[in-house]
Amino acid sequence: MDLDIIREFTVLAETCNFQTAANSLSLSQSALSKHIRKLEDELDLQLFDRTKRNVVLNENGIIFQQYARELCKNYDELKNALQVKRRQDLDCISVGIYRIDQFQLIEKLADFCTLHPEVHMNIIDHNRDQMKSKLTSGECDFTFTAEISEFNEEDYDRIVYRTDRMVVLVPASHPFAVKNAIDFRELMSERIIEHCVPLEQQLLSELCQKYDCKPNITARINYSATIMRMVEQGMGISLISDSCTEHYESHDLVKVSLMPTTSFNIYLVFRRRGMNKAAKAFINYIRNMNSPAQ
Repeated sequence: MDLDIIREFTVLAETCNFQTAANSLSLSQSALSKHIRKLEDELDLQLFDRTKRNVVLNENGIIFQQYARELCKNYDELKNALQVKRRQDLDCISVGIYRIDQFQLIEKLADFCTLHPEVHMNIIDHNRDQMKSKLTSGECDFTFTAEISEFNEEDYDRIVYRTDRMVVLVPASHPFAVKNAIDFRELMSERIIEHCVPLEQQLLSELCQKYDCKPNITARINYSATIMRMVEQGMGISLISDSCTEHYESHDLVKVSLMPTTSFNIYLVFRRRGMNKAAKAFINYIRNMNSPAQ
């Protein structure tokens, strides 16, 4: 019995629509239909009652669905356990990253590899929603994130990688440019270019709720370099993380402290479980990087 076809069955059983299931599985509708027919022929049972547009699980299908889910789950757990064991036996680590290039992370990872040439490092670029699942499954040994609420302390450990803060970026000709600090409420009369990073958007939202005010957002931009060029041209000001401005030199931009001070940590997060020698070396590297002696 083909496990891939069993997985396809579980998707179809959830959607009860061949086209929807086929799209989700990146298959053609005809290929999915052929696979399901093959499964039913092998079982010598019909699993679905078919209409012109949809399918519905019959009694056979309901019973099969229960065991199919468990079979897929057990196989995934077996595969993940073997992957974890394999990495424990090798000088290999997998590090997940997500939109934090401004924190000199790539340079630090390269430095670690230089110090430990015996270690093979896999870099996995994941999205925000994949962070926990990739750690849980064992696909990643580590991830860097500021968002740690979903990582409970019983199963996960964390180390502060870096502390950052929000600053106000203004054109050099702006009246705010001569200030040492700007009260957040003073920004409400300004055109604000928002940095589309979930954490920074969350911090801005929290400040607005605290002071019961609404910012005049004139643009929402993904890339910090684009924001800085827009501020240079007088298209607005920006509330942005300090680290985003570190490597952008311009006489036409001024960075001013925000009041109240709004800071946050970037963490290295990892599972509380057996680690190989390479993983322990990486943890020590991050810890020593932030020690007072450094």
